[in-house]
Amino acid sequence: MLRIDRVLGSRLEPQFSADLDRLEQRGAIDIVNVPGADLGRRRLLMTTRAGEELAIALPQHQQLFDGAILLIDADRATEAEEHAQIAADRTLSVVVR
Repeated sequence: MLRIDRVLGSRLEPQFSADLDRLEQRGAIDIVNVPGADLGRRRLLMTTRAGEELAIALPQHQQLFDGAILLIDADRATEAEEHAQIAADRTLSVVVR
């Protein structure tokens, strides 16, 4: 199980763009959908589309947002994306690989 304990920054920050582009080209992205009702929660147990389990435990001063980077290294990145679903129901996608 991968433990996520903080938000590192935003995918819009220039310092992350080159690494995210490289990882995306290599297919090093996986997604987990978080229901909109859970976006305000600090602790979540989720499973990515590829089957990796995530234990998200953020500090009180942080929360998930669209484009939040939760993990990035030479081999993979974890990124949050907010997606619209049916009507006003919103989900958050965390990208991991």
